[in-house]
Amino acid sequence: MSGPPETDIEKAICATWSEILGRTVDDTTVSWTSLGGDSVGAVRVASRIRARLGVQLNLATVLRCRTVGALATAVEAARPVTVTEPDGPALVPRTGAAAPPMSFFQDWRFRADQGVTAPLYNLTLGFALDGELDTAALGTALTEVARRHEPLRTNYAIVEGRPIQRIHPPSTLDLPVFDLRKLPEEEQRPEALRQFGLASAHPLDREREALFQPFLARMSGDRHLLMLLTDRMAVDGTSLRLIVEELSMLYTCARTGDRPAPAPAVQQADWAIWQRGRLQGERLDRLTAYWERKLDADRPLIEQPMPPGLSTPARGPDGRFAQVPLGAGLSREVGRRLTDLDVTLYMYALAALQLLTSRLSGRDETTVLTPFANRTRQAVERTIGCFSHGVIYRTDVSGDPSFAELVGRVRDVCLDAWEHQELPISEVARHVRPHSALKLFDEFHVFFDVTHDQPGLTLDGVRVGPTPVGPSSAHPSLAVFLHDGAEGLTLTLRGEADRFPADALDWLAAELVGVLREGTATPATRVSRLGPSRDSIDRRFGS
Repeated sequence: MSGPPETDIEKAICATWSEILGRTVDDTTVSWTSLGGDSVGAVRVASRIRARLGVQLNLATVLRCRTVGALATAVEAARPVTVTEPDGPALVPRTGAAAPPMSFFQDWRFRADQGVTAPLYNLTLGFALDGELDTAALGTALTEVARRHEPLRTNYAIVEGRPIQRIHPPSTLDLPVFDLRKLPEEEQRPEALRQFGLASAHPLDREREALFQPFLARMSGDRHLLMLLTDRMAVDGTSLRLIVEELSMLYTCARTGDRPAPAPAVQQADWAIWQRGRLQGERLDRLTAYWERKLDADRPLIEQPMPPGLSTPARGPDGRFAQVPLGAGLSREVGRRLTDLDVTLYMYALAALQLLTSRLSGRDETTVLTPFANRTRQAVERTIGCFSHGVIYRTDVSGDPSFAELVGRVRDVCLDAWEHQELPISEVARHVRPHSALKLFDEFHVFFDVTHDQPGLTLDGVRVGPTPVGPSSAHPSLAVFLHDGAEGLTLTLRGEADRFPADALDWLAAELVGVLREGTATPATRVSRLGPSRDSIDRRFGS
């Protein structure tokens, strides 16, 4: 039986859910996950509740509440947020601070990457453009993106032991253009990609070099290739999407003279100051104590999850790739199970992955690393910069639970981790494994994320399509992505070429899809009956 919102708080939460989910929500008894809500959206719910209702709820609380009615009860019981919170300052634009600090994760990244000579941490966005491109408007739009977002005109340094950001004043962004129209038409695109490869073949100098560099190749017949080159110190995954959205808007404004939406008032450096103000004292002690309890100091933070035959250390951009569509039928069945079990797609798929990695490693406990967007305040939802960090999920699969019970365990692990995720993984490592904190990602690890369709670049009068450009960036030993798109679910695995035999990723992908298919069809099945047998693993990889 439905329950329409009655109180002002219920109405405000319904409006927030409607805004984030893109659909009308007018029932206080329906669950967040049954409406397609996920953890990323729940972060935005928490930030908007804070801004609109003046109370602080974390991500775990939002997901545990499940319904509008339960969330309204939690809001009523929560303490109001004061201008200066007991656990840290307000997130506001800074005054002064000519050389603001890096965030904790940026500090770790900067120190850990010293001496890297390959372009492992370059990030590229590539676009094929077909149509009458206004090159001047494109240059204006790119300059404006960098003006509006400080990290795109920032360098980094350690000065007297302090990790600082050197933010440069806005200036006209250089847009190098490779004119290839004199070449035979069949040679133009390969030459453009070669030029882009040369431009992005070295790691960007984070202390001296621009960390946002556009390049344009002009070809015959109103065709162009555009490459945007940046660095993981400056941006995260959410920022890449925001760069595309900003460039689309600002190109239109440059051509029409319309005023663009206001730039974010709070920049990444403001957030870094705020983060360092929050993570100290009692709050830091509490978060550190949690992760020290959760992660044994005598064990690697991110353990070797694969058979010994795949354990050779390797580090580089070269990798293998496997992709498997789950199909419309299985995608629909998975969606129904999410509602039945009241979990997000992330939790459900993580359970299947951790079952598989447990079977491969022969361990009852299995660890997976995943990115957390970390934009827990509405003020930085549309700010370009490096905010994200990794969160460790360690799950016990012992006792031969049913698949549904394992999903429940993973749900509890996720909610518990999200309640304590504010301490970046770099700081977790510094406290739990101080002797090897800078080598955190040198250990073999599995990375997992759920992705969704994103708006593409739109330039008035130009047909735009994404295209791969530049070298591959660094990736974990094994990266697993489940894409939730208009055509259903698609599983993608990327692995280091030096670790995986040619067909190993195809086999792993097929086994993971098999776990999802069988676990979804009969959630009461014991996990011992799901996935590959020990004998089949030993035959494939050796004992």
